[in-house]
Amino acid sequence: MLKLISDSDTYEAIYDHGGPEEERPIFTLRRLSGDKVNTIDDQTTRVRADRSTDGKQPEVLVKSGTSRRLKIEASIVDWKNIQEGDGTPAECTKDNIGKLPAEVQTWLEDEIEKKNCLKGLGEEERKN
Repeated sequence: MLKLISDSDTYEAIYDHGGPEEERPIFTLRRLSGDKVNTIDDQTTRVRADRSTDGKQPEVLVKSGTSRRLKIEASIVDWKNIQEGDGTPAECTKDNIGKLPAEVQTWLEDEIEKKNCLKGLGEEERKN
């Protein structure tokens, strides 16, 4: 049976940066509906098929940074163990999401794409 995606469909992703287990950042993420993924794709992808392509395959231009940001913003519900520079707990806000280190944003995008099968099914998912 197929279950529709709702905003309450969340899961946790733990960023293992090698520190103590109790200090690892934990992100509560929501599953993305087809409509949300399509909206993000429409905002970040452009197909160019004009005279400059000379009848060849059209060019697909993707704003990868914008795509990453929109996926993360649409997915993050909350987080734990994220701090401001002064050591106080950081609120999970759009502005603070943008302040996450680049490697964490890349990791988050990978986690979101895996959970939402945005890059197709991997070998493990096909087995199940």
